[in-house]
Amino acid sequence: MYITLKRDSKLLCDVDISTAKHDWIKDNKKWSIEIFSYINIENFANSLLKIPENFDLAQREFILDFMKIQEFKKDYLEEISKQYPIPRRYELEDPQLNGDKFKIINIIRDQMREIADKWGLTYNED
Repeated sequence: MYITLKRDSKLLCDVDISTAKHDWIKDNKKWSIEIFSYINIENFANSLLKIPENFDLAQREFILDFMKIQEFKKDYLEEISKQYPIPRRYELEDPQLNGDKFKIINIIRDQMREIADKWGLTYNED
C-alpha cells in the first residue's frame, strides 16, 4: 500500500507499507512488514509557510502531524503505540502476515486521512 499527501498537486509525503524478505540474511526464509515514509522537505516547508505567522500554534501542530508520519515505523517496530500488532517474522503462507499487514494499513490510513482532512491536503492511495 502506498499512501500520499499532496497540496496543490505537489507531493508533501508518502508512506509505503509492504512485505519484504531479507535475502541478505543467511538462511532467512521469513517475511516481515515494512513501513517507509518520505517527506519532501521543500514542499513541506512551502506548505508550512502558507500558515500565517500569527498562527504559531497551527504551525507547530502542522509540524507535529508530520513528525507522527515519520514515526510510524518506529512506533510499530519499537511497540511504542500499542495499537499495532507485535512485530515479528512470518512464513509467506501464514495468514497472520496479511492480517497484521492490513491492520497496520488501516491504522496508518486513518491517521493519514485525519491529517489530510485537518490541513486540506489531497489524500491518495495505491
